[in-house]
Amino acid sequence: MISGKAVLLVDDDESIRTSLTYFFRKKTRAFLALPSAESALDLLKKETDWDAVISDFKLPGMDGIAFLKEVKKHVPKMKTALITAYANVDIVTEALRAGVHDFIQKPFKATMIAEALRRMGSECPDGQEAVVLHADDDEPGKDECWREDLEFTIQKVTHQMNNAFTALRGKAELGLRKPPESGDSAKFVEILDILTSVEALNKELMSFGKALTPRPFTDLDVMALIRRRSFDHAAMLHNTGVRLQIKNAEGGPFLVTTCEDPLIHVLDNILINAIQGVAEVKNREKEIIVTAVPQGTHMRVQVTDNGVGMDPETLSRACRSGFTTKPDGNGLGLFITKRLCQIIKAELHLESQAGNGTTVTLRLPCAPSAESARSIEGQSAVAVEAMG
Repeated sequence: MISGKAVLLVDDDESIRTSLTYFFRKKTRAFLALPSAESALDLLKKETDWDAVISDFKLPGMDGIAFLKEVKKHVPKMKTALITAYANVDIVTEALRAGVHDFIQKPFKATMIAEALRRMGSECPDGQEAVVLHADDDEPGKDECWREDLEFTIQKVTHQMNNAFTALRGKAELGLRKPPESGDSAKFVEILDILTSVEALNKELMSFGKALTPRPFTDLDVMALIRRRSFDHAAMLHNTGVRLQIKNAEGGPFLVTTCEDPLIHVLDNILINAIQGVAEVKNREKEIIVTAVPQGTHMRVQVTDNGVGMDPETLSRACRSGFTTKPDGNGLGLFITKRLCQIIKAELHLESQAGNGTTVTLRLPCAPSAESARSIEGQSAVAVEAMG
């Protein structure tokens, strides 16, 4: 929450100061925007009751990194963030050495500032050690604390890695602009390919980190959620020529009790794996079928594809950490999916045959009101194409 935060912003652009002040004036305890590092330092010498200082990198006089270094000298525990359009390796490295907690890339929106404030506010208090659980350590509340510490660690590490990747990508893309006769183009293309693979891994970890801390379970329509996710993957479906059918799409509601964010991650991983598996087939229509069937106290959701499938040995290793059959895969997709299913109290089951496709089954707890709210017997299946 940022409502209790007092935030000091330093930016020499008057329009940015005005718009952010208007945006944050009722969302924070206090919000003040100043045009220079010098004026902000004068204020901080008199008033130290600020929770966070956010500064643009390029300022008249003292630059943003030098300013934030001075801030840390006067108020060592201050949370700081740097706004920059010049996120190269040198700037990122220097900023991290200066103790900067977060980076905000230009061009930015006010919501990106708010997200940075939430990230900085979620950090462990100085001096607080992470809780390590032992096999016999079942004291109430400690599991939740451990999850929060792990989530914080993953989020902080992946965010800093993402900043470094952004800087490296910028360097590589600049390198591609060199004259062709320099002979460096192939090297920079290779660097960008490697970055794409590592960025995908970082994104997977970042998403997993967000799902770790326990959040309230709510009732939601799982098929409505699947329809929504299918539209988000419409471009991928179109580019690979895959037809997605969502059966019983007009039935329901298909209410389950779960935690939405981890379930979205699970569904995305299952759908992406299915699309990738079907994309490799030849000489037949590429198809994925999604169905939902209530079974007593649980809802069975199935995603069936007619892709390349897996042989028994591959299937037995599919959910192991680091195992992948894809040249550019990171081996974390199904491993994390399985762990997330444990968090949301879902059962995950895979069936597959080499050359004949794969079926992934999720069993989710039905919402208590599902029986009275749903009547799907006798309804015809309605196919919905999610094509671009």
